[in-house]
Amino acid sequence: MIKRDVLRTLQPAKTIVPDTYKVLLPLVIILGFALRFISLGTESLTFDEVYSVRLARMPLGEIILQTSRDFHPPLYYILLHAWTAFFGYGETAVRALSVVFSTLSIYLIYQIAKYIFDVKTALISSFLFALSYINIAAAQEARMYALLVFLTLISMYLLLKALSSYSKVVWILYTVTNLLLLHTHVYSFFILATEYFYFFSLAFYSKRKFKENLLPFLSSNAITAFFFIPWFFVFYKQFVLAQKILWIPRATLPRLAETAVEYSGSLLLSLVMIPLVALAIIFISRVIKINAQGKFTGNFEDVEYRLAVVNINEAFFLFLWLSVPVLLPFIVSQFLSPIFLVKYTVASSTAFILLAGRGLNNISSGPIRLSILVLIFGLSIFNWANDLTTTNREMWREAVEYLDKRANKGDLIVFNSGVCRYMYEYYSKRTDTVLFPFDPSNSEMNKDSLKELLRPVYETHENIWLVSAHNRDWNNTVPEVLKGVSDYSFQRFFYSNYRKYFLYNVYDGRSSDFILLRQYNSPDIKVYYFKFNH
Repeated sequence: MIKRDVLRTLQPAKTIVPDTYKVLLPLVIILGFALRFISLGTESLTFDEVYSVRLARMPLGEIILQTSRDFHPPLYYILLHAWTAFFGYGETAVRALSVVFSTLSIYLIYQIAKYIFDVKTALISSFLFALSYINIAAAQEARMYALLVFLTLISMYLLLKALSSYSKVVWILYTVTNLLLLHTHVYSFFILATEYFYFFSLAFYSKRKFKENLLPFLSSNAITAFFFIPWFFVFYKQFVLAQKILWIPRATLPRLAETAVEYSGSLLLSLVMIPLVALAIIFISRVIKINAQGKFTGNFEDVEYRLAVVNINEAFFLFLWLSVPVLLPFIVSQFLSPIFLVKYTVASSTAFILLAGRGLNNISSGPIRLSILVLIFGLSIFNWANDLTTTNREMWREAVEYLDKRANKGDLIVFNSGVCRYMYEYYSKRTDTVLFPFDPSNSEMNKDSLKELLRPVYETHENIWLVSAHNRDWNNTVPEVLKGVSDYSFQRFFYSNYRKYFLYNVYDGRSSDFILLRQYNSPDIKVYYFKFNH
């Protein structure tokens, strides 16, 4: 006999959506849009965002050429090129494209949860996604992460539909989506790896589905590979280059644990979300065990009624979706160049949310379930509101405004990293200063060699401003050299806060401290002034 709590989950495979849910889903989408759009232009663009804007201003051919020298494919920049042609290059405008993708993803995650589980789980999951801090952050960044999530959701949904419907149209749409996905972010390889693992696992526990879909699946991936070949050679060159210059720190176990906290939204939220995910996994495992013991007979693909808690095949798919795109880059980082960043794995946060939604719906008590939802909502809104009053991005707008007000005509502005010049050019309204990008190599990072390199600069200018950020000068050698030869100097630092839960790393890798803090403060941008009396 089936246990009572499992029996309670039996329901018709085709569920009629209650009118209440039809009303609540638009409200959830509106909530998600509001959380993503409010304060969209409050903080400065980051360097990566300004890089996106620089590419978006270029002709399409130049975008493809420039991205071939970078680490990410060109699709997002091409879309941003078209978007900015209509909406301009302001902070709110360039970030709004990501808001669109992330808001549409709320509806997509509802559809996937409804397909795998049931309507109630779908509504809960879409609500959790609307509140998801990591996805709100992706939506408020002029980068490709919201697009990565959007296309991943479409790809996953189409694969599940194709395996069940055997529709040629669905397989074609799946193929096109995966091709777009591969041209969005390098981590899309891990998303496709998840789908490969899932499909070939069907050979062990769903042989009929595997055999009937083997040819369409292989054909779809062959077509995808064929059309991706031109960019694959570019990707190989980028991978070789990454071995030499990639800045990402080596992944550690605390950083891996931090992924679950980031998916939750905060340390406090992780105390709620992680148990919900565990509850979903435990409950699904019990259903699988009951089936294996013969207490529930029949083929899950054929019976008129199915367990609403899960469609077993698709549940395994969620486990892979959550783990493979996280564990594979983590493992690669141990043996090759470090490539693991939590934000790169953002597409796996959707599987985390789907499982948390299922875990919450497994709680039979309505009042307890509602209380947990209210708690999650309260902590998420507190988290979101706290960010409204906290500087979480580099303060380039403020730093450049500070320079524009104080620099005199003809003053030399030295950038201790060439990339920072782009930030200045985006925000500055001045055209009468002299810009000098200066990015010495590690071999030149000593006072004597730097003094000789900078001699032509400080001997020909009376007023020099130094902007130091995104550079290798960890010991502030450049400003120390200029202080030593100048007649007067002062400095101004611009601080930003960063979310970090388990491990705080100094960028040069020389020291690290184990902490359990929500945020730490760092002087991202340092502006120095030096006066020379020639």
